[in-house]
Amino acid sequence: MNPLIAATAGLLLSSLSSCAADDDFELKGGHKSHTETEAGGFAAPSESAAVMKSEPILLTNTYVVPPSFQKRFLQAYEPKPTDPNPNDPFSEPPAPKAPQRLTAKQIIESAGVTFGPGAAVIYSIPTSAMIVRNTQDQLELVEAYFESLLYSMETGIRIHLDIFEASSLELKKLTEQSSTTENHADALKQSLKLCRENTLKHINSSSVEMYPGEKATINSGYDLTYVSGYEIKAESTIPVLKTANIGTSFECIAVPAADLTSIDLRIDFDHHFALPTFKQGKFPMNGGPPLDFEIPTFSKASIDTTILIIDGHTRILGTFPVHSTNPDAESRTQIAFLTAGLFFSEGAQKVYDEQKFNLQTGNPDVP
Repeated sequence: MNPLIAATAGLLLSSLSSCAADDDFELKGGHKSHTETEAGGFAAPSESAAVMKSEPILLTNTYVVPPSFQKRFLQAYEPKPTDPNPNDPFSEPPAPKAPQRLTAKQIIESAGVTFGPGAAVIYSIPTSAMIVRNTQDQLELVEAYFESLLYSMETGIRIHLDIFEASSLELKKLTEQSSTTENHADALKQSLKLCRENTLKHINSSSVEMYPGEKATINSGYDLTYVSGYEIKAESTIPVLKTANIGTSFECIAVPAADLTSIDLRIDFDHHFALPTFKQGKFPMNGGPPLDFEIPTFSKASIDTTILIIDGHTRILGTFPVHSTNPDAESRTQIAFLTAGLFFSEGAQKVYDEQKFNLQTGNPDVP
């Protein structure tokens, strides 16, 4: 078992057995540092008090403290007033007192948790473990407070885009199976499976990460520069050039819901599901033969929409029939999947999960 965690738990049990008066202290490197003393502390009620009044049942829970709590704990200070002497309005104000650090108990109390007689807090900085002794309803508030701290950490959104191509008949089966559910993850898994069997072709797999309100972009393919016409200036004929991205262009602005269960996505999606074809164009010239140039025709689908997607779910963006100049060719279709999920920045979620695992198993060496 993690020796620091064992030391933390041992200190609490020792305090309980000896009825110590310390109801809030921190552990630094495995040593107790007293920060506040209150009459009562862990002291057990006398028999006469128990007869006269039913004492509340106190339970003890151990919590993994989110990293953001430790940051707040190390930064939280309580300012001390420096009012001038009220008996002498002309007196010099006293020197400002050094601010005092808020205790772990005070921070939890600021979240609405109350500590009655016998309730206590032990916070171990090295292990990010907090042992709280309180009534059941207050322990539930403590857990809700820690969860809210985890959710309030800087959150990002990860978008993954997958595009497949297969026979129209095969993709029709996939879309029919997904028509009764809002989460199309099973259809995506089936598509990946069919890719491994060489039944489907995986033509695009791209990811992007963003923060709420930011615009994220995915571009794949190549730029095609073509002549769209000509201009005559000062007896000169100048070609008008345009550039188009032949491939996939995806722009998205994502905003997670307040409870972090869903994500609101504003999507602008352009997808070329076939290579452009060209036809001959002619630009008339005064007093001379027309200029020939090639005019491209694009096979492009555009989706401009807003969707609400559950965190971690997958949605089919659309299906696009692939046109072929060969009338005998098999009918083929492309399908685009979008998967959206939340993540905590700077490894905060990973740290939290690892600390929780270590606290439960007592093995800090297991990742």
